[in-house]
Amino acid sequence: MKKLDFSFKFPLLFIGFSFCIFSATFTPTVYGTGGIGGGRAVNIMFFFYLLLLFADVTYLLGWLHKKILMQKIDDSKTNHISLPYFASAFLFMILSCNWLAINTFSSVSAYYSLTTGEAKTYDAEMGSRFTLYGDKSKTNVEVNAFSVRPYVLYFDDITTEADDIKNYQAACFFGKETIKIKAAAE
Repeated sequence: MKKLDFSFKFPLLFIGFSFCIFSATFTPTVYGTGGIGGGRAVNIMFFFYLLLLFADVTYLLGWLHKKILMQKIDDSKTNHISLPYFASAFLFMILSCNWLAINTFSSVSAYYSLTTGEAKTYDAEMGSRFTLYGDKSKTNVEVNAFSVRPYVLYFDDITTEADDIKNYQAACFFGKETIKIKAAAE
């Protein structure tokens, strides 16, 4: 770091700029859908957040090293003190990640769904629905609710109300009068 000519000026300006860049990632989904978007869009925003967090922490550590450490510590101790600061920054970034939501990452969720059999069950249940949807003799179709909802595969479903807009659209698509989920036994 002592040979680095970059001065790491204006750390608050850098953080403010990265906040503006991160905020701009929300623009397409908020404009297009009126919300923050689906799971994949949120995953992209989260990974971009991690990238910016890494850049911000690196910039702040560079500024800290240039402004404080280089002024107060002689050159023989600088190399020994930098490692703890970079290690603590790395630990901070790890802890900043919400590890409780790790299943929302597409690859982790897909792996989980495949290894637990969730994806296979979902596929079988979806296949049985399509068999009923394709049956030309039935005009009013009632299907079972999904027993599993894999994060990476499941987005939304029809409802128990035949006049719901999602049910109506599905019925029109498959050439049926009505399509709905069977009401749960009480």
